[in-house]
Amino acid sequence: MPDEQKQPYIKVTIYCSRCGQQQVVHVLAVLGGVQVDRQTICCIKCKQDFDAHVPGEIIGGPFLP
Repeated sequence: MPDEQKQPYIKVTIYCSRCGQQQVVHVLAVLGGVQVDRQTICCIKCKQDFDAHVPGEIIGGPFLP
């Protein structure tokens, strides 16, 4: 993953599809139209992978809200 400290990002709240845990990811901020991408995230609670549908590339997280 790129270095999130040097790139502009937005915080996006997501929920684990398996256990429902709320978590936050940092998504690369881009200008113009954004396509929602499906990316795989490892839940911070149940440690299972799930698909996160977010508007861009995840560059950090997940974190507790």
